Amino acid sequence: MRRRGRPKKNGLQPSWMFARMCNVVLAFTKARGSGSKHSCAVAETIETIQKQTPGVPISDGAVRQILAVCQPRGSLICFTVKEMTQDMVYLSLEERRNLGLGRVFCDPQATVLSIGFAPHPNYPRINAVGRPPLKALR
Repeated sequence: MRRRGRPKKNGLQPSWMFARMCNVVLAFTKARGSGSKHSCAVAETIETIQKQTPGVPISDGAVRQILAVCQPRGSLICFTVKEMTQDMVYLSLEERRNLGLGRVFCDPQATVLSIGFAPHPNYPRINAVGRPPLKALR
């Protein structure tokens, strides 16, 4: 007899959701790197995603949920996405050719992303520079 209710997906997601997740992490990292606070960086991320892919649904809650999954608080290692420069792309293509992995053609206008795991990013507060540390409450 079949179980009642909605069938479980066991973690399977469509490919557009993975692409959205990568774009969210990249846009949030750029926004935080430019010095924005967390809430402003989330708003900038939503604007960036809506400009890049107008048909993909995105909201404040979706961005926060993606960040909670990819870069949880207190974790030492998290999922990171970085944009590769043209020099880095050229070197990686040369390495593939040297290893005999075949020809790889890359559009020079394309954005190439590096996806992986790295130590959790540290975003220091801008207004805390030069301030003495707060004393612990008794």
